[in-house]
Amino acid sequence: MTQQYPPHEILWGLCDHYLRSAAQAFKASTLSAAHQLIVLHVASAVRCLEAVLESPVITFRNEAGGQMGGVGILPPRVEAKTRLQLAEILFWYTENENEAEAHLQKAINDTHGYRFMIKDLQCSIFHASPSTAPKTTRTALKQAAIEAAQAEMYAAEGDLKGCHGVLSRAVEEAEKRGDVEMKVVLWLGMAQQSLVGKMYSATAELISALSAAFQTLEHSSRGPAMNETLYVYFLLINILYLVQTGNTKAAINWLPQLHKRLEEPNRESLSRDSARGVVEVLIQSSAPGQHTPVSVRLLSRNKLELLTLLVSSIAHKPNDSYKARNFLIQGLKMLPSMRCLLGRLSPEGVIKVGLSDHEERLHDVLQTKRWLVDMKALILQHMAEVYIIRREFDDAVKVLKKLTEWCSRNPPLWDNRRDATTLGWGMLYQAVGIHDAANVWLQGAAQSQNPDIARLSKFNLVLLWFGEDPVKARSLVDELEQDIASDKMTLQSHRTLLQACQGLIGFVNNDIRVTKKYFVDVLKIADPMSSPQLRYLSLAALASFFLDTQIEQAINMFTMAHTLAKKAKSEAFAAFCADVLAGLARRSGDEEKIAQFEGSKSMMQEVAKKAGESVWGRLKEEGLL
Repeated sequence: MTQQYPPHEILWGLCDHYLRSAAQAFKASTLSAAHQLIVLHVASAVRCLEAVLESPVITFRNEAGGQMGGVGILPPRVEAKTRLQLAEILFWYTENENEAEAHLQKAINDTHGYRFMIKDLQCSIFHASPSTAPKTTRTALKQAAIEAAQAEMYAAEGDLKGCHGVLSRAVEEAEKRGDVEMKVVLWLGMAQQSLVGKMYSATAELISALSAAFQTLEHSSRGPAMNETLYVYFLLINILYLVQTGNTKAAINWLPQLHKRLEEPNRESLSRDSARGVVEVLIQSSAPGQHTPVSVRLLSRNKLELLTLLVSSIAHKPNDSYKARNFLIQGLKMLPSMRCLLGRLSPEGVIKVGLSDHEERLHDVLQTKRWLVDMKALILQHMAEVYIIRREFDDAVKVLKKLTEWCSRNPPLWDNRRDATTLGWGMLYQAVGIHDAANVWLQGAAQSQNPDIARLSKFNLVLLWFGEDPVKARSLVDELEQDIASDKMTLQSHRTLLQACQGLIGFVNNDIRVTKKYFVDVLKIADPMSSPQLRYLSLAALASFFLDTQIEQAINMFTMAHTLAKKAKSEAFAAFCADVLAGLARRSGDEEKIAQFEGSKSMMQEVAKKAGESVWGRLKEEGLL
């Protein structure tokens, strides 16, 4: 016997069909060529949903599975789902924000699990246009704390206090209701916002609370498996927090656990939803002892893996550039395979995950493409920095040239990446000793509206100017000191760089007290920061003051600085340390040590010379000199 479907289910199915057709039209051709087809399919999808709302006779299934009917009666669950999907289409595809909001307002009283989704879409409407969002949206979001879980309204305005206020009230509500899983989701949102806003004290408190909450969930009746994606998010936030607060060494210790949870064998046991980043969170229902599942959409497993590779590279970059490079290479290799996020995978694909019918929509395709473009730009940027650190300048030129040409073809992308790319070119020219070009590029990057890029550019200018114009360098250090003192959200690494620059001023002025004051502090911080560059610079500066009074101490410190510089591929600095050590060996007449350090000096100078000559030729070929 042929199964009979209620009209609204048929219309829902037709709507999904038209949305899939719109997505396929977009992927099959250029956007301009497919425009008419996309408009036609989207309009057809809208008409299907409007037909559900206008149907004079509705037949639907009751809870027992039988069919019920009524004239002009639309079940609340059917109406809510229809209006929600219609609002999504109007907002994402037609940017008709007011009409989308009107449908959400009519669906807001539904109690069948759509309220979170409705509020999430209201947040998106506000985020798209904060100044013109409907008043009803603003009022609803400010009043409905738990529904506005992500606090997009305040996040869009840059009001982190407002964002935390909404989320904190939601946490209190979850606490009263005993919704531990929802509380974890809310805390993760707060921690992410705190980290983005550089509110490190608040982030530390939230990480501590999350750690305790996950221990509770691990022993819950549902077990830890369903919270795997949430815990991966927690690990990423924790690692980024440690990196930004100058504790890279601890961050590196957490990385193996993150990689283990994302490794290949685990993926086979993942549910379809978990792999897509959809987590089902249980909240208390109105019936005693019963729970209602709420789906929370996070990043897909693929995206989490790509982010993990990028974060791993950033953490390892100062102390192990080889590992950092390999993580970035893995990330670049992964990008092409992530086309599966834009449609179904080919049969030979490793990841057995595609997009569900509900997800395979045009806005998902566009958003994923933008995300992948941003990630590719970030990976190339960090790849260039790693090659500069490794003194592999030819490769650095290739990457920076590719990054510049690729980003500049897309004006919005270039606006977003211009300053970071400019800084990359400045660092390259500085590293190969082309100071005039470095000066131009770094001063350009120093004008960035991004305070982190501007400060890093100025720190590089300080190093560039110390040998050429010490007065100018000291003036820039004073400017940085005032800037950082007035900004409580400055990265710990930048505070440490400022101390190093202040120590250099003391060194140039032959002021032992000032040099010791700053470089001793830098040495203490450089170890947890996992920064050999700061360590060998501090050791050499401090050792210089012991050359005439405590020779053994000076030898030990310069030897350590020499070893660290070689490991960090800083050949020029290693050659300098070797030269000093050879001179100290001559004082004692130690011929073996003289030969050892003279040999090391010659080798380091030769390596540095070859790297410089090679890149000079490359730059000339590319017309970059």
